[in-house]
Amino acid sequence: GLGHVDTLLPLAQALRARGHEVVLALRDAAAAWPRVRDCGLPVLPTPVFFDRPWLTGGRGFRARSYADILAWNGFDHPDQLEPVVRSWQHLLALARVDLVVAEHAPLLAVACHGRLPTLNIGTGFTVPVLAGDHFPAFADAPPLVPVAQVRDTVATVLSRTGATVPAEPLVAVLGKAQCVATLREVDPYRSLRS
Repeated sequence: GLGHVDTLLPLAQALRARGHEVVLALRDAAAAWPRVRDCGLPVLPTPVFFDRPWLTGGRGFRARSYADILAWNGFDHPDQLEPVVRSWQHLLALARVDLVVAEHAPLLAVACHGRLPTLNIGTGFTVPVLAGDHFPAFADAPPLVPVAQVRDTVATVLSRTGATVPAEPLVAVLGKAQCVATLREVDPYRSLRS
């Protein structure tokens, strides 16, 4: 969706107005073009996963928790996640990034873990909360993969890319800092936020 662009663009323009050099990295630069064409900011395409219907065995996809959304996007196996994380790291190095402001970009957060400060902004849904060692369920559905598989994938990729693996590897998908802007009533994690 393009809602992420609508959230990030005013912030990008405000940062530029304060003298910062800003680069937009967008999943679909062509689809976002009508929104960013006149903003005067450079736009880079990002590394992405494509739909992976084989994970559901032909069933429709209904996420039980944020871990399922991660699994659907390559967090189910290190060999799926690592090339995308490394592509993000190369892109960030080429763009000479000092700070990342992301909206619902867990791949980017993992790529930045231990390397670049990352602020994850967004709605309650796009800024998830860990409940100990898992993401709370928000739907009555079977898990796509066990959360331990997602955790192990993150830990393996962090290790392979030279990052420090935290005691709970899933914290790497959250970014260094989070900012939630939503109504409490529509935040699926409202009971867990401090």
